[in-house]
Amino acid sequence: MELAYAAHSARCALLLDAEGICRWFLLKVEDEGVSATAKRCIGAQFVATLDPDAPGLLGPDPEVGKSILFARVDDGRVSLVRFGPLVQFDTLGPSSRIDDRETQHDLSDGDKIETAAFSRAVVVRASRRGMLPRRG
Repeated sequence: MELAYAAHSARCALLLDAEGICRWFLLKVEDEGVSATAKRCIGAQFVATLDPDAPGLLGPDPEVGKSILFARVDDGRVSLVRFGPLVQFDTLGPSSRIDDRETQHDLSDGDKIETAAFSRAVVVRASRRGMLPRRG
């Protein structure tokens, strides 16, 4: 799977594909609350930056120092997930792939997580149903 962007907060980083859909996350601190919040971003798609200077308070591109919004669909209901504020936003090179050799683990909520090597770090992806459709 090709990754295109990395959105960093002080406590974790989200790894996004070219359509802005969050596919993985990296924890920078050991905190179950951060892990639970980051898991909510898996499968959600970037929609806007919260920007008090922009018309309608929403900006089109991620900006360091500002929070970003993702939209996700669960059981037919759309919800927004706020992430940030961003401390760094990176565009990844074409070699930013996720290793296909993955190990699955069961979670208490019924989801599965898969671990894979990405730039010498262990990352987590939750397998979920009801993800936003990809832009065509």
